[in-house]
Amino acid sequence: MSAPSEIRDGLEHLAFEVAQGVSGKTGDAFFRSLAHHLALALEADLVMVGALQQDRQAVRTLGLHPEGTERAGFEYALAGTPCAQVAEGQTVSYAAGVQKLFPQDPKLAELGAEGYAGAPMIDSKGHCTGVLCALTRGTLRAPQIAESLLQMFATRASAELERTNYEEALARLARDNASLVEEINADPDNRRMVGSSPRFRELLEAIRRVAETSATVLITGETGTGKELAARAIHHLSPRRNRPLVKVNCIAISAGRVESELFGHTKGAFPGASEDRAGRIEHAPGGILFLDEISELPLESQAKLLHVLQKQEFEPVGSNRPVKVDVGVFAATNRNLPEAVREGRFHRDLYDRLQVTTVDVPPLRERRQDIPLLAAHFLAALARQFGKRVNRISEGMMQRLILYDWPGNVRELENFLARAVVLSSGEMLDFPVALAAGEGSGAAGLVPRSLREAERQHILRILDSTSWVVEGPKGAARVLEMNPSTLRSLMKRLGIRRPA
Repeated sequence: MSAPSEIRDGLEHLAFEVAQGVSGKTGDAFFRSLAHHLALALEADLVMVGALQQDRQAVRTLGLHPEGTERAGFEYALAGTPCAQVAEGQTVSYAAGVQKLFPQDPKLAELGAEGYAGAPMIDSKGHCTGVLCALTRGTLRAPQIAESLLQMFATRASAELERTNYEEALARLARDNASLVEEINADPDNRRMVGSSPRFRELLEAIRRVAETSATVLITGETGTGKELAARAIHHLSPRRNRPLVKVNCIAISAGRVESELFGHTKGAFPGASEDRAGRIEHAPGGILFLDEISELPLESQAKLLHVLQKQEFEPVGSNRPVKVDVGVFAATNRNLPEAVREGRFHRDLYDRLQVTTVDVPPLRERRQDIPLLAAHFLAALARQFGKRVNRISEGMMQRLILYDWPGNVRELENFLARAVVLSSGEMLDFPVALAAGEGSGAAGLVPRSLREAERQHILRILDSTSWVVEGPKGAARVLEMNPSTLRSLMKRLGIRRPA
């Protein structure tokens, strides 16, 4: 057996050669090049990069060496093959005798295979998405090095597969929602809605439905999710699209000035009122008044707003003459309004009037699939804004962006990337910049030391939340959407043990 230092040196040399060979390649070109250079490094007669199909019974080839072995994109059934173990999350190798060990696999006999090594492609959620394997007609040399090399590049292949899947999903979304997205993104200040996840598509559909009516709309969601963008999208698609949308941030107005700000005032209505002044409602004739953080309105002002909704009229402060108005009202909140109603902090009749039509904007942790798209969108805009050359995010950093929970949602992601862009000096954002950008913010937790550590931290959090129960309806495997045996194998590989 080789000494550990010899194994390490050999692995580092081979990893460098393969990395050089695939550098700068993406998509199909990356997978083909990876298979080719791994075959050279391992002296293998066949290398396959395969994506696990939805039924998890077969893989579809993404890259093969030699390329003429099979047509591109063929499916390879897993039952009875060594790749079936890999698809369960195990890294395996057989120096010799693989045909005898797996007599039901006709491909092994057809190729005259003797040695085999394979590693699973694990995605950012800890799921196996494919296999990376090598076959030799003679004895497999240095199985330990082969396993380590395949594990290393299986991680890279999984990241590339995720990236290409995101691109394909975005293309499908563009085909399915082209007209809707085009209208939403016609916003002149270029504040765009970006995404392709199922939750994002649900949001778009809710916006479409609501915009067809002239009803008052209540938009709910956590801080930073993009409630104002949703309001603007509804406005752009509504019959009032050619009239103004006037925003009022209720939390930014002092209690004593709320009614004057909303309804206006007459000269002499209060000290300092030296002239008549129109309120925000009158600035939106025929359009939309958007009340952000409506839960912060004082109760008395809530009652007057209800009167506007019911009668389409109001009285300026200091006047007893009603003013007629034609205005729609959108309201947004990150608060629990039913609870505020029960506690007497929010007018029940106003709540009943608002919640007839609601749109819920999901938190970013429920649409992680959108993070690469959002990050790319923000990166391009921020690079232009700050005059920076940065144009891409490293794969490792992107994995950490996807794994982080983003309690501040899309706004936190944008702010984090803004700091990172300001600190950047090259064309790619990577860990040192991410660490500096995360200082002093919650986002500092998104940069663990390695992808292995990120996986480990994520699984530990889930295990802790399930009291270290692995199997069953409330077990960690169910939460992670993994086979229990796959989870146990992953825990062993990551050195995770239940604490005493």
